[in-house]
Amino acid sequence: MANETSPSHAFDGKDVVEMNSLHRVNELGIVELIKNGFEIYRKLIWSIMQIIVFIIIPISIIETLLDSLVQNQWLSIIYSFPITFLRAVGILSVVLIVAKYINNDNYELKGVLFEVLKKWKTIIITGICLTLVLGLLFVLLIIPGVIALVYCTFVHQSIILRNRSGFDAMEYSKNLVSGHWWKVFFITLILYVPEIGVYKILSSFNEGMLMGALNQGIQSFINYYGITVLTLFFLNLDSIKETKEVTKSEEL
Repeated sequence: MANETSPSHAFDGKDVVEMNSLHRVNELGIVELIKNGFEIYRKLIWSIMQIIVFIIIPISIIETLLDSLVQNQWLSIIYSFPITFLRAVGILSVVLIVAKYINNDNYELKGVLFEVLKKWKTIIITGICLTLVLGLLFVLLIIPGVIALVYCTFVHQSIILRNRSGFDAMEYSKNLVSGHWWKVFFITLILYVPEIGVYKILSSFNEGMLMGALNQGIQSFINYYGITVLTLFFLNLDSIKETKEVTKSEEL
């Protein structure tokens, strides 16, 4: 893995400072989020590709191999847990790299992965809480499940950027989404509908271990752009919330 001790900037010179200030002061529109998110993603493409090559593709190969060897349903459920955990590590790594980049911090990948893996208990606990709540709501009714899913949009960011865990991470995400539910819903729709389309297309070519791994890599490549945009949105809303709280406390 390359050592990226000197982060490149999504914007040159003063634009880096402007971008850093922008996500802190003004609420970004959907077009701004998509555009700025793309610029950040483009500059971080090497780190993104490393996560896909060293985490996602090996996971896919192992999963395909186990699926072909293991016939017992319970064993399949058991080995799905570490695979799900490692996929979460990939997402959290992208979140942390993007946040460090925006704040002009060092985002060397090995250090990022170490920082993410230190939170393994938090990742597991939050994953269980999320699965229980969303699973129950989707079983009862689809609409409450969708509403809750949107409220949980920033759970990954809450875990790795704000040290939240379990239901607390879900609550932190919900508080940020409150008042912005429709905006979060629409931007999520815009970001992930193309991924679903690509999945449908690639699924028809999903034969063999290597092809399956390649398809997973392509899907993750698209998915991580969405994660980049949502992380920018999270930092934007969180900074505005913090600024309002500081201003309110000063007035008191």
